[in-house]
Amino acid sequence: MRSFRGINDVVLPLHRDLTVLVGRNNSGKSRLLRAIALACGDVRADRDDFTMVPSDSPMSDPSIDLVLAPATGDSFDGRVIEVFGAPQLAPLGERVAWRTTIRPSAEGWGARAERRFLTYDVVSNQWVPASGSAELGRTHIRAVAADLTPTGRNLADEATRPGSSLRRVLEDLEVDESQRSALESELAELGGRIVAGSSSLAAIRKRLDDLAATVVGIGKPDVSALPGRLEELVRLIEIALDTGTGPLPMRLHGSGAQSLASLQVQSVLYDRRLGRDGSDFPVLPVTLVEEPESHLHPQASLDVGDLLQSIPGQVVVSTHSSHLVTTVGPSSIRLVRDRDGTCVLRDLTPTDDAFTTPRALRLSLAASEWEKIRRLVERPFGEVLFASALVIGDGATERGFLPHVLRAAVGPRAGGICVVDPGSMAKAAPIIKYAEAADIPCILFVDGDIAGRKDAADLPAYATRVWAAGDEAADGALESVLVTHDSTWVVEQCDELSPSSTGTPLSRLTDLKGSFGNALGRAFVQRWPDPVDWPLGLQQLVAAFAPAADDANENGGADAGES
Repeated sequence: MRSFRGINDVVLPLHRDLTVLVGRNNSGKSRLLRAIALACGDVRADRDDFTMVPSDSPMSDPSIDLVLAPATGDSFDGRVIEVFGAPQLAPLGERVAWRTTIRPSAEGWGARAERRFLTYDVVSNQWVPASGSAELGRTHIRAVAADLTPTGRNLADEATRPGSSLRRVLEDLEVDESQRSALESELAELGGRIVAGSSSLAAIRKRLDDLAATVVGIGKPDVSALPGRLEELVRLIEIALDTGTGPLPMRLHGSGAQSLASLQVQSVLYDRRLGRDGSDFPVLPVTLVEEPESHLHPQASLDVGDLLQSIPGQVVVSTHSSHLVTTVGPSSIRLVRDRDGTCVLRDLTPTDDAFTTPRALRLSLAASEWEKIRRLVERPFGEVLFASALVIGDGATERGFLPHVLRAAVGPRAGGICVVDPGSMAKAAPIIKYAEAADIPCILFVDGDIAGRKDAADLPAYATRVWAAGDEAADGALESVLVTHDSTWVVEQCDELSPSSTGTPLSRLTDLKGSFGNALGRAFVQRWPDPVDWPLGLQQLVAAFAPAADDANENGGADAGES
């Protein structure tokens, strides 16, 4: 994509099955989905596609290059070649590519899309317009059946909207012809019985009879309670879901259930309709979904991954769900980030994966390292992928306590900072390597004891060290730092959180074993709202993350800005 809705130049490698776009608000996820839909002919170009074109853009008009690759192997089969002609030979095998260029409409305030085939130039190692390249025809565009699903897709509305997936599926009920006549006769009989038994319908028919008797030429009136042909039933068909209290019409269900049901109907469209125009060409469905987890509770979000992977063809989704990203493999995840107004995209496909994504676009982590990250930080793993900065603490107390400190110091700008507890600082190496590969700032909040100093010395240098006691030479974990800061306050908190506990302030706080880190953090910032009154280690932590917090603020904002 070049010069498209503020995206200057970015390459998005898609997984052959499911691609999940992960990123903060306004990073570009919705714009990437729209670009794919536009290149595939699912949406029309408009003037907003020219919005925010950078002054240093390499092209005057927005453009999207789409490259098709064989689903398996290096070569297309004969049916694909029959439709597109001889494919281009690129470094990774045969390819078909075209460029969609958006130009201002000559008819006024509008835009038009022009699609022309590309050829691969081995000298410049890039796709370029061929001399006199042909424009794509209807047959070419129909080879890729894309469908962009916005947030809050509503199956109840689709049932009444012409051209929707549901209406397209129901255009042909596929009733055996040997049964059609009998079924339509039964419809007519049932409709007549309804009219005969309805006083309201009888009154309407009488009034219409009176009108026909008074005014010549308007025709003989009739009232039908049911349509006479099966295909006319489409407007009356209703889908219901039974949650245990009886069938409930789809229009009365929540947005989450309606959206997921709509995706399932989309799959039926792919199975029953695509490619039934007499051609044996295997049409490629491409389903583009914005926030499929919208309006779902967390447990349901964990099941969405399986649903998405069951949809035929390729599926590309954008998400803000830390639950959803834990259910898909790293090969499916693409990080979308905003860097000083530039959209930056990174591929999480492991470097030892056989998948053909160019290594230059991937983070340099092997599959085994990804597995360690998932295993060690399973609880906040999804949050890690959305983070603009990471703090790695040695214990559950830090995980609960430090977010309150950061939020109190920098306000809403701390929203992109994720605090991780890997269980032991010695196990933090894969997380630090991920942060370095993804260019995410990373801070180690290290205990000053012997074990903490040793672990910090053995970990990758990329992570900045901040010592809990404010000095590497000072011995102390977060619990001892808090006791040193104000032991009376610590005793008060222990009395409130665990009245039955006994011992010294440090032993009582340590015995809580991080269970109350969240409550301690909240109480701490209420007691000392000004960071200048905090222990030195916490002040240094805030100071180390000030640039990261500013970056997080720049990337925040409402989702509406994405599209």
